[in-house]
Order: sequence, then structure tokens, then C-alpha cells
Amino acid sequence: MTPQPGNARLYTSTSARHRPAAHPRRAGHRPAAHRSSRAMPGSTWGTHSRAISGGKIRSINRLAPMACAGPAAHAAGMASPRLTRGRVSIPGQVYAVTTIASARRPLFLAAVNAGIVIDALRESDRRRCTSTLAWVVMPDHLHWLFLLRQGTLAGCMGGMKASAAKAINRHKGAAGPVWQAGYHDHAIRDEESLRAVARYIVHNPVRAGLCEHPAEYPHAWCRWACP
Repeated sequence: MTPQPGNARLYTSTSARHRPAAHPRRAGHRPAAHRSSRAMPGSTWGTHSRAISGGKIRSINRLAPMACAGPAAHAAGMASPRLTRGRVSIPGQVYAVTTIASARRPLFLAAVNAGIVIDALRESDRRRCTSTLAWVVMPDHLHWLFLLRQGTLAGCMGGMKASAAKAINRHKGAAGPVWQAGYHDHAIRDEESLRAVARYIVHNPVRAGLCEHPAEYPHAWCRWACP
């Protein structure tokens, strides 16, 4: 089974054509310095890490360094030059990321494979590379909303994808690609509602006709209640 056309594709940074519409400017309001993961270096987002409280982002002290992923994993997570041009990784930034199974095969219809991907997301949190806010494992792709705690976005994604691919191939007794190269990402703006983004993510199975309510889908999770 493959997702229906209603599936989430909002959060990409591949071209201006796919970006969400900008919020209207309010009087006296200065727009955020970054509108996607192509943020300007030196933005104030880079000076502090962030914590999530009540669906909003607030500053916290930077975490102590800890290794997240090596060069091989970093390379595995990189997209094509077209996707990576201008991409900036900012620890403390919240990202919504979509990554797709190789050849869009419905690999994650198998509960064991979906569970392996979920374990890889949790391992990323345990290693303090990320702090996950929501995710959904669809039959042929993954949506993941998280705060990048340290390292780079490419290293984080490469580590997660490499870990999941190795475990899936080991379980199948096979070899070969599990994921398409690269991923699509969107850096969440200050004025965006994290709860709204999370709700959009976990409602993917409903829009795809896989269930009638997000709570019925076994491979989704959200930090907040998402009715």
C-alpha cells in the first residue's frame, strides 16, 4: 500500500515552489531571520539550545557535547547537491523532516520494519542528538519532528537511517538500500505552532485512508494530544 495524494508534503526545503506560504507581517513585527533550514549563519537560534514547553520554543543552556554520528553516517544522510545547497544545521532548531524508502517500496507495512525505524528514532534521542516531538512511520516514508540538540542535521539523519537500514537488512537476511538518498526538511519558525505541525504529521495515516483516527495507527507518536 502506498500513501494517497493527501499525504503530508508540506515541509520541504528543496525549492521555493514547495515551501509553506509565509505568515503575513504584523505591524512592528520583524520576521524571523530564517524561514527554512537554509537559515542565515549567525542567527540568534545558533546561540542557545531550545526546549519545548506548551507547544512553543524557549531558550535553555546548551547541552554538554556528545558524539552523535561519524563521517560515514553523515555522508549517508546527505541529499543530492540540489537538496543540500544552502542548507544550514543549527543545534537548538526544531526541524520537520521527511525521508522516503528506496524506490518507494512499502517496506514499513511490515510491523517489524516499522518497529526498527521507531527504535532508531528513540536511539537518536537516547544519544542526545535529538529530542523528538512527533513521528509517523508510513508504509513507504517517515515524517519526524524533532529538536536538533547537537551535531548536524545530516549527521543526525545519516545516523538514524544507517542504524535502521542495518537492522532491517539483518532481520531480512539481505543487503541493499532501505532509504532513498537524502531527505526533505523544514526548519520551524518561531511563530509557527509546534502542536499544529505535530498534528499534521500524525494525521497522515488518516488522510491516506489507513485509519479513521490517529490513535488507531500503531506507528505514530506525538508529545501532545493530537485529536
